[in-house]
Amino acid sequence: MLYYNAALEDLRTLITEVQAHRQVEIELGEASDEVETFREEVDYWTDGRLSAHEQKLKDLEQQLKDGEQTLTTEQIKQLAEQIDALSPELAEIAEYAKMQVILSIMREDIADALVKIMESDYGYQIDDPNADVTYEGSDRRNAFVVKVKNIAGDEVVTVISPEKEFGANNVSINTFSDRLHNDAELGKRAERIFDALHEEVGLELKGETKIHVPKEEYQDIEQVRRRIVNRSQTEQRFSQGST
Repeated sequence: MLYYNAALEDLRTLITEVQAHRQVEIELGEASDEVETFREEVDYWTDGRLSAHEQKLKDLEQQLKDGEQTLTTEQIKQLAEQIDALSPELAEIAEYAKMQVILSIMREDIADALVKIMESDYGYQIDDPNADVTYEGSDRRNAFVVKVKNIAGDEVVTVISPEKEFGANNVSINTFSDRLHNDAELGKRAERIFDALHEEVGLELKGETKIHVPKEEYQDIEQVRRRIVNRSQTEQRFSQGST
């Protein structure tokens, strides 16, 4: 009974902690008068990982309750070990949620910097801030997409998306034009843009800049906004980040 009561008390403490930390607090900014504090839902940013963690704890609680009269001391010790192993998971989930929020904000910052570069250096502008800027699927966990145009009607769609490598974003610059087909020139322009982004937001370019066929699925921003996105890849990124 001593082992049983200790295991049940530890388990209920973990469940209470989960219920008290459904939101995570994030501070952005450096100077004390510029720090912005806001709260975000942990379950949203972790694709339901907090709820899944809570359910595991409740399943163990039910197992203890159902076996109060039948569990052996050895079985209770084994359950206690499982409870101890789950103890750090809440902090890991909360940290992952924070990172996801920060990466999402970074995607917007990269897009803002790129729009300024395209406007000042190449004469491209956003036609309509409400129509030409969106998160894929209107979901802040997904890629941030922004379209700019020039007076000749050329379009550049930049897609800033979460990488499979945990903690990274990928930047793809897609040019749609009936007159610009010189890959060498487009490559040089992309390199200049990435160099400027490095200066503006500290973006690191990994490897060689390559020109690929523009991703047509991102040209229509309204379709991007309404798109249903498969979140299964996010689960893989989560498991990589938790190891």
